[in-house]
Amino acid sequence: MGLNIFTIAILLFSGLANLFLAIYVYRKNPQERVNKYFFYFDLFFSVWSFISPLVTITQNLFWVRATYSMGSVLPIAGIFFAYSLADKKIDEWIKIFLSLIGAIIFIIVFSTPLLIKGVISFSDFGYEEKLGPLFIPWGIYLVFSTLIALYIPLRVIKKVSEQRKKQILYYLIGASMFSVWAVTVSIILPFLGFAKLSNISPVATIFMVCFTSYAIIKYHLMDIKSLLFQAFIYSLVIVLIIAFLLAMVFISSFLFEHLLVWPIYLMVAVVSAVLFFIGRLFFIEKRDLEKAKINLTESLKNSEENRVKAEMERDKTATIISNFSDGLILLDNKGKIFSINHEAENIIELDSKKLLGRPLQILDDFPKLLPVAVALNAGLGNISKKQIELAKDFIVELSVIPLNLEQKDIGHLIVLHDVSREK
Repeated sequence: MGLNIFTIAILLFSGLANLFLAIYVYRKNPQERVNKYFFYFDLFFSVWSFISPLVTITQNLFWVRATYSMGSVLPIAGIFFAYSLADKKIDEWIKIFLSLIGAIIFIIVFSTPLLIKGVISFSDFGYEEKLGPLFIPWGIYLVFSTLIALYIPLRVIKKVSEQRKKQILYYLIGASMFSVWAVTVSIILPFLGFAKLSNISPVATIFMVCFTSYAIIKYHLMDIKSLLFQAFIYSLVIVLIIAFLLAMVFISSFLFEHLLVWPIYLMVAVVSAVLFFIGRLFFIEKRDLEKAKINLTESLKNSEENRVKAEMERDKTATIISNFSDGLILLDNKGKIFSINHEAENIIELDSKKLLGRPLQILDDFPKLLPVAVALNAGLGNISKKQIELAKDFIVELSVIPLNLEQKDIGHLIVLHDVSREK
């Protein structure tokens, strides 16, 4: 009974690890095709891992067939994900064909005795089943479809960037380790008459979780960049170490006298406590860094939005000034010219490039503008609709408007209105 509990625990742990990874990847980039296909793929792994403990608990043929049927569609889901990982668009007819193949195999395995006729006996880690006539073709299908799922991303690995190459490589390492374990435990050993470990095939999904997580942390697989995820995985590794130590103690209790095991229990408890607090501190540190990163990202985003709004307002103001019917000259709070519209250029008959960034006193250097310069030098605050003759029959009305923003002086607006026709 003790080993049964241990088997159930590691299977449930495998299911939870896959479920977490599937949901996390999907929530990070739900619109991306590769994230969606990975979610479906890893979700199958999770369901498969959750079904397997029911075989150990119930020792029922129904759940044995359910486990085999769920495992039968995993390579199909792997092919879908492989296409997206390799940045290849899968044709619609291939989607339909693969989906039909997966559905047919699932139904045959689950509802007929063609693959599993019955169960002879159950053990702590598996069961001995009566194999049906489709076992060999089923095994060939699994091996062939698994090789296709591995070959699709492997074929493009030489054509991609160095980072992308490493992303694919680490995924393939985890997928290959899982595939070798699953094929050995679920096909080769049962075919040779040894099926005592057949129920722990889903445990090998931990290889997929670990190597995929490493590819995410180190090389941002599926465009995921998260310090919090990194902290979670590192903490998960610590939990695995603790679980492994406890499992060794648990197994050793069946091999040695219980009195000899107690010192080992004490040592494991101390090591586990130390690892737990180290993991907790590391997790908290990474969580705080993640929050800081999120806040910084939000601040940068808000700054960018404010910058864009400011530029839009500036462009609107520039457009209004440029198309205004009167001549407009804008001064900053230091009395320097920073904007002149086209009408003002026409009135003073000067290119704005000669005036921009220069102090208002620059007007003294142009004889034609001397009347304007004299009026402005008398004081900007005392000018309102003052008529100035710039040339024969060419009279402008000069006005100066102070500019204020939140009760702060930000400059002056000089208006040159041509009143020659009225005069």
